[in-house]
Amino acid sequence: MKNYKWSMFTFHVNTENGVIINNTLNHGVIFLDRKTYNNVLQDRKDYQKELKELLEQEFIVPENTDEKSLFIESLLKEWNECGFLDLHILTTTGCNFKCPYCYQCGISAEYLTKEKMLKEIEFLENYIKKNHIKETRVEITGGEPTINWQIVEKLLPELNKLFNKYNIKYETLIVTNGLLLTKEKVDLIAKYNWKRLQLTIDGLEAIHNKRRVNKGKENSFKTIIKNLDYIIQNNKIDIVNLRINYDKSNVESVPKLLDFLKKRYGTEKFRISLGLITKTVKDAEANEFIDKYGITEEEFKKYYIKLYKELIKRGFEVSDVFSFDGMCTAKLKHGFLMQPDGKIVKCVSGVGRKEFIIGNYIKNKITDENYLFLDIYKECLAKKCPFLPLCHTGCRFDAFTKNGDKKKICCKRDLLEEINSETLKIYYEED
Repeated sequence: MKNYKWSMFTFHVNTENGVIINNTLNHGVIFLDRKTYNNVLQDRKDYQKELKELLEQEFIVPENTDEKSLFIESLLKEWNECGFLDLHILTTTGCNFKCPYCYQCGISAEYLTKEKMLKEIEFLENYIKKNHIKETRVEITGGEPTINWQIVEKLLPELNKLFNKYNIKYETLIVTNGLLLTKEKVDLIAKYNWKRLQLTIDGLEAIHNKRRVNKGKENSFKTIIKNLDYIIQNNKIDIVNLRINYDKSNVESVPKLLDFLKKRYGTEKFRISLGLITKTVKDAEANEFIDKYGITEEEFKKYYIKLYKELIKRGFEVSDVFSFDGMCTAKLKHGFLMQPDGKIVKCVSGVGRKEFIIGNYIKNKITDENYLFLDIYKECLAKKCPFLPLCHTGCRFDAFTKNGDKKKICCKRDLLEEINSETLKIYYEED
């Protein structure tokens, strides 16, 4: 008879009625009553049905299974065979806002020109052919991409032509503060497989305008809401990814913003992400704001759980599992950002930072540098951390800002365990 063990990628949450088990590798969740949980591996004669289900869903594995090696093998196989390009194009590093917590603060404003845009297309065609790209996601971003809209109008048709030439499936995303996202701009993006809009609203009118500071001094909240009205009322996109950046200066007011959104739009159109404000590079102006209003990791757990409950109470869709970072652009084999100055960077937060440059599209050069540091994965596996499939060893930018080295681990295991223990109980016990 085979012996079995719980998979190292499961974590177990005790509740009053039993145990919730989450498999972070395949995202499975199961609930077992206390008696079954305590006996299913030892007294298997009476629990054949449960044992079979746990095996099929890989909550348990044979005792001799080398999960560490299998994880690395699977990770490398998927990474090496990947034909997906995660592409970010910055139309500018300039912005019409001056948010006090911005991680890009201090970066000089550059604007993508038509000449450089054509160099981007030339570089991308070479990259696509060389790396056998089959699918891509293009994120139009910045800075604030809409302040250089004349280049977006030229860029989108060129990308469409390129992707169609090589039969590449693609979708378009835009990350914007929403102020200049007019009807005409929305209608243009919608022609090019527009699948995702990310914008940020930090509170109701007074709070948002104070935090999301518009350099033109106009009431940005009212304009953003008017633009959002057009997008949602005309079904221009299925889902709006709304980010709410919070800290001590606005966290208590977030529920009122959720009430406003629900009353005006309902809840089905939104996926809301709760953005923790963290420090950026040393000596950046934003760090003064963060020192004053920033939330510690211990406080973050308290506030996140509180806001998570508020989202559920109002009927917004939430995930049952909380994660930091994950398999981000920086860790993908084919993932990078193209800056308007010609440089290519690997990390979203590394825009404008020389430490994250991996190439130059004007010179048609890119290194094979990637941030999938296997030594860090092996370190996490040695510790049998069940959250590795969620965080994929953590954020490279956080590691850089905290340790001065992208290759050093920036572990948040305790926080992941504490928050997920709470969210799973809320999600499955209060469902």
